[in-house]
Amino acid sequence: MSRSVRRIIFIVFVLCFIATSIAVTLFAAGYRYNVTKQRFEKTGLIRVESVPRDAIIFVNGKQVRERTPARLARLLPGEYVVRLEKTGYLPWERRLEVQSGVVTFAGEIKLFRDEVPTLAVPGEIRSLSLSPDGNSLAYALQKPTGTEVWMRNLSQNTDELILQKKPSAPESRASGKPETVAFSRSKHGDVLITISGEVRQYFLASGNNPSPLLDLQKNRAPLARVAWGTDEETLEGFVRTVPGRGTLLRINQKTGERTVIASPVPEEVYLRNEVLYAILGTASAPRLTRRNVGAASAQTVLSLPAGAYSFLRSREPHLTLFNARDSRVLVIEPENETPLRLTLSAKETRWQDGGELLSWNDFEIWTSDAARGESRLLARYGETVRSAALHAGWPYLFGGWGNLIRAIDLDTREPRNVVELVKATEIRDFTIGADGKKLYFTGTIGNTKGIFSLQLR
Repeated sequence: MSRSVRRIIFIVFVLCFIATSIAVTLFAAGYRYNVTKQRFEKTGLIRVESVPRDAIIFVNGKQVRERTPARLARLLPGEYVVRLEKTGYLPWERRLEVQSGVVTFAGEIKLFRDEVPTLAVPGEIRSLSLSPDGNSLAYALQKPTGTEVWMRNLSQNTDELILQKKPSAPESRASGKPETVAFSRSKHGDVLITISGEVRQYFLASGNNPSPLLDLQKNRAPLARVAWGTDEETLEGFVRTVPGRGTLLRINQKTGERTVIASPVPEEVYLRNEVLYAILGTASAPRLTRRNVGAASAQTVLSLPAGAYSFLRSREPHLTLFNARDSRVLVIEPENETPLRLTLSAKETRWQDGGELLSWNDFEIWTSDAARGESRLLARYGETVRSAALHAGWPYLFGGWGNLIRAIDLDTREPRNVVELVKATEIRDFTIGADGKKLYFTGTIGNTKGIFSLQLR
């Protein structure tokens, strides 16, 4: 072999060694060659964690060796479709962006059980309500013989009939309005049962011992309205004496005896900490006022837009007003220099334990921070929203649209993961167990009507 050939081989070897050393150094520093862009780029990684663990991971449709929890390292900058699969659970999939030198977290991924809803209670169900501790379910069952209200012990799967009401006589149903049954819970689980028809009736059932029921109307002046007080413990009622005015009462939950709080007061009145808030003025110029119990005069808190207002269940320090004229909800903080905190287009609202307000209209679901005066859109579909709820332990929104119940993760990064949990013939309402393990819904699957349960985790 000639000297010139040996020199060429040596030079090639040196160049290869230098190129390899550079490549190894760049690789060790977290760089990879991007063929598309024809340059070296610093890589990023995705940290994937799931409950339960040991889920199979797919990246852009290809299975990787690791299972959750895992670090998917040396990924070139760009978008990746990450999918998790585990036997017995619904898949999770999301598009995630990887940036140079940055860790992208896909944590708190919750995998829902892949289960079929099971029938818990057959029949034509009017409404249902779950106790705060998740141990009992109150529901109204419509039968040819009338309306029945039952209480189910979920731990023992036993049912107790607590109220049986025969259909109203034909002569008492002049308006033709069907009776409706609504439940409202105290924070201790006691159930206020409201039956609305030609005559409104109110019954109270103890959460610990639901029968016998306490008839709040029996042998007393008829109550125009009954609701839980702001402490969600005491029961308050209103007796109308003249159109638009009456007496505000406190009702004993054991005997039904009534104590006058204030009289006369406007029909739209709300009591909090011995302060009476009321809607005064005319429909074209209404105003929110306040006065201490026993005081003669009231002060104006806020002049309101024209409308017909009613008080909704609120969370201190805020008041929640519903304007029936334009289906708007006003959230007001009376002690704030700027009392009006939020104006929402909503048909339903629900205060959450963390202080957030969940609200929805026909096509959108929002969550709002009244203290900051900020709202965030959680979901929008071209289907009517029937109900909505936030999972107590997992960062998910549950929404009922038409015949579907979907779970949508609350991660602010778009697009968010959406899981279709239930597809039925009809879905009317749903509620989630306090421990977050089960979902209960009323509706129809095939030809079967009733309350169905679905194991979530």
